Amino acid sequence: MRGEVRLVALDVDGTLLDSRGRLSARVRQAVGRATAAGVRVTLTTGRWPSLSLPLARELALDTPLVLCGGALVLRPAGEVLHRQEVPEGPFGRAVALLRRLGLPRLALSGADAAADVYCEELLPERVWTGVLQRGCSGWVRVADLAAEVPAPLRLFTWGSPERLREAARRLAKLPLAVRVLSRVEADMASVLGSAAAGAAFRGVAGLELTAPGVSKARGLSFLLGLLELDPRQVLAVGNDHNDRELLRYAGWGVAVGNAVPELKALAREVTASNDEDGVALILEKYVA
Repeated sequence: MRGEVRLVALDVDGTLLDSRGRLSARVRQAVGRATAAGVRVTLTTGRWPSLSLPLARELALDTPLVLCGGALVLRPAGEVLHRQEVPEGPFGRAVALLRRLGLPRLALSGADAAADVYCEELLPERVWTGVLQRGCSGWVRVADLAAEVPAPLRLFTWGSPERLREAARRLAKLPLAVRVLSRVEADMASVLGSAAAGAAFRGVAGLELTAPGVSKARGLSFLLGLLELDPRQVLAVGNDHNDRELLRYAGWGVAVGNAVPELKALAREVTASNDEDGVALILEKYVA
């Protein structure tokens, strides 16, 4: 495998970053050596631009990034190359349905890297306060997502498991992909950089809606076409269920030691955990 890798695709949370959301010096150096050796490195993440571009700049990446779970591909400078939007009609109907059910709504937009997270007034106040205190860029508070979100890529909601089951049943009638989110509290704590803000989501379930067919593998496929590379030349590293297609698609799929069992079972190799510089170890072994 060494010498055959032309592109490295890295998940971010739980993979590239440690369990406290930090980038270790060893991982940073390994990524730097890989790019210096002529190997392209990209991020393949569920994060949106305002959470991803600073990390790409810190790593001095110049390869386009696969963001929003594969729905968006853009250059580190912010130029959008590809996006898979939720169709306007189904998006509006989904927002209206969630409003009738009294469920909160949050959407990601692919129109502008400077303003990519849109939330309605129903977002918990302590969460919004956490956003402001952290100085999160890219967040916009609006009255109606259906009317005010340009180029929607993903729609999120959360609540008790019982209410989410009813929402999922009704949403299944729309031409959208619906995915259950299993780690809402941890995900939001990571996004907001605050365990206290994430605690607003304790004990709740979540749903994510996208256009049908959105995946990290599909976004990466667009990128490979742009770069004229073959999937067999890709080394991909991930940790969670949304990395399944990515690891299957790549020539060499690697799971970090803290990955979910399902991902470890399908990976070609398992490296150390994200707290043990697993990404650095795999890059040092095959690339740098």
